[in-house]
Parts: sequence; C-alpha cells; structure tokens
Amino acid sequence: MATTTPQWDAQVARLTAQFAKFKVMRYQDSKFWGWMKRNIIKFAAGTTVGYTVYCDDDHFGSDRGAELLKHEGAHVYDWSKWWILYHISYFLLLPTVFTLRAVWEWRGYREDLRSVHEQFKDSDPAYYTYITDFYCQWVASQFVGWNYLFMFPFKSYMYKKGQEFIKTLP
Repeated sequence: MATTTPQWDAQVARLTAQFAKFKVMRYQDSKFWGWMKRNIIKFAAGTTVGYTVYCDDDHFGSDRGAELLKHEGAHVYDWSKWWILYHISYFLLLPTVFTLRAVWEWRGYREDLRSVHEQFKDSDPAYYTYITDFYCQWVASQFVGWNYLFMFPFKSYMYKKGQEFIKTLP
C-alpha cells in the first residue's frame, strides 16, 4: 500500500469525523468512474458523488490531494445538507450558463483560494498579490471553460468575486 502525506491524512480524518459515510477512492477502483475518467472527464482531478470522492492517481495520498479534498469536501457538505436537490441542480438541469452548478462550484473553489491564501499569506507582499491574482484568474477560467460546460458566462465577474473573497480572509 502506498504511503500518504500527513496533510492528506489530516483532511481524510477531518472529513471522516464530519461525515461518517465519507470515503475517498481512486477513479480506477470503480469500473464506472474509471471509465468516466478515461473517456469523459479526462482532466478532472476529483469528483464527488454523495459522500464519496473519486481522485486521480496524481493526487491520491499527496499534499496536492489534500488541497483537492478541501474543495471536494465543500461538495460533500453540500450533498449532506441539500441531498437530492444538490444533484438535481448540479447534474440534471441544463449544464450550461447560469445554472446552480456555478453556485456549488464556487463553494468548492473558495476552498482553493483559501488554501492559496494560507500557503502564501506570510510571503513577500508583491508575490502574494501575484499568486493570489493568478489563482483568481484560474478560478474564473474554470467557470467559463469546457471543464464545466461553460457554467457561467462572465469571467471578469468571477475574477472580481475571487479577489473580493481573498480580501475577506484573515
């Protein structure tokens, strides 16, 4: 069995403590999700279905994977709170432009931005500004691109929303 990092173990423990049914699996450990990863969602690092997070091999057990679990943990939380409404609004409604998918994903991407802030908040202020700006642009690009079927059409709005969120962090 492969070793995992302390950050990964901490995130798995946090999510398991919060959600008794939580589990994390490699895509390849599921026939269906392994097929989805190979054929449909090739660029996805992680996918949350209910209380289960499917993760690619590059992230599983690693520090990068721990960051991914923070993002996916937001989806697990939403699933636990909203249950079937989460899936209906994420998967079954039209998957493009102005869907609730953007609301759910924003909750996950806030965790990505929070992680970047935590990692770089004590670095050189110019570098902190550069790196947080870069990630705000990256998050905005996720909302308007193919990965989520163009779930939100206004990249500049999402960029500003990311920057505003970063400013709220201690």
